[in-house]
Amino acid sequence: MKRNYASFLKIGEKEYMEKLIYQGEIFCRTIEEFNSMDEKDFRGDKNEGASYIKQLSGLDLTIDGESVGKIKDGQLFGRHKEDKGNVYCLYGIETNTLNLEEKSLQKFNLELEGLPFGDTAVLIFDTIEFIKRLKKAIESSGYILQIAPAKYYDNKTFEGELTPFHKTQIHEPQKEIRFWIPNKECVNKIFTIGDMSDIAYLLPKDQIHNLGYEPI
Repeated sequence: MKRNYASFLKIGEKEYMEKLIYQGEIFCRTIEEFNSMDEKDFRGDKNEGASYIKQLSGLDLTIDGESVGKIKDGQLFGRHKEDKGNVYCLYGIETNTLNLEEKSLQKFNLELEGLPFGDTAVLIFDTIEFIKRLKKAIESSGYILQIAPAKYYDNKTFEGELTPFHKTQIHEPQKEIRFWIPNKECVNKIFTIGDMSDIAYLLPKDQIHNLGYEPI
């Protein structure tokens, strides 16, 4: 199913959000860095970049062939060595969440419990122009850009192949639109797309609940 986005939202520390809007600095982390980050604030994910998941119905733990205990069930995550690259993540505000029939000022219905970090936000209201600028910057540097919404799955029941766009169900409140740059270099990358103040708006995070829209 194709998804359309009215706006993108990025949340982080003020210093970095100012660099984003005024310099167009796009900081893309490696999969490995997301693996090592703390999971408590939903930024880290030890299973980020996994290539497949297999459900285990039971394991018998042994020492020298003798059973010492049993694991009833669990999950085995696997990785392919070639699946490496950089990720940029945004919260996507889908057009189907907006009431476009009511010609009056309304507030966005945002679910931000999956974004408990940061103190500043950047609202990107021209999503098409943003993607155009980012694509140009990345491709002119010799890389490929792939874009798709995150696919959320239940890691207790799902079994099969995973892609860089798969995320465990616990992250679903992040409503993530994901920018994936496959490469083998294993270093964080910065791409610069220039001043974004013509297509984005900077605001304190605690003012996000005041964001609204009015169909015209």
